[in-house]
Amino acid sequence: MSFRLFLTMFILSFTTTSCQNMGESSMYLIPKGFEGNVLVVYNQPDGKDTLYENHTRVYKIDPSGILKTKFIHDRRTQIVNFYSIDENGKRQPIQLISNEFPKIKDSSEVVCVHLVPMNDFDEKRKTQRYFDIFTIAKPKNIDSILDRRDAFTSNWECIQK
Repeated sequence: MSFRLFLTMFILSFTTTSCQNMGESSMYLIPKGFEGNVLVVYNQPDGKDTLYENHTRVYKIDPSGILKTKFIHDRRTQIVNFYSIDENGKRQPIQLISNEFPKIKDSSEVVCVHLVPMNDFDEKRKTQRYFDIFTIAKPKNIDSILDRRDAFTSNWECIQK
């Protein structure tokens, strides 16, 4: 085997392996007008089927703010986008913010804050359960919605039905 062929095969195998370890991009579709906490629970046998759009995971959040999905939990996510979606399918980007909160306090736009990956142990299925929680709100409503987050996540009965 020539050195050139060996080098080409090595580079191709390295590139393929590297790309496989990069994870997938994700898109969250939030109903227009929704404000509240959102909970996405992964690897649920009775969850929504996996859905892709241009090699991007699509998570359609219903008005309850809770999505059980068959997607396997993957923390290697590349790009995460949030969109408000109306009844006609028209999408409007939702900005993910963190330290910029004081700067946008007077904005009327809906934003996403505090995307937090979490996990716990599912006693019923005897397995680790992975989920993400985040808040969608207008800046003036963020504090009051975040105050309700603990009550929202502690009600696991809504997920285990």
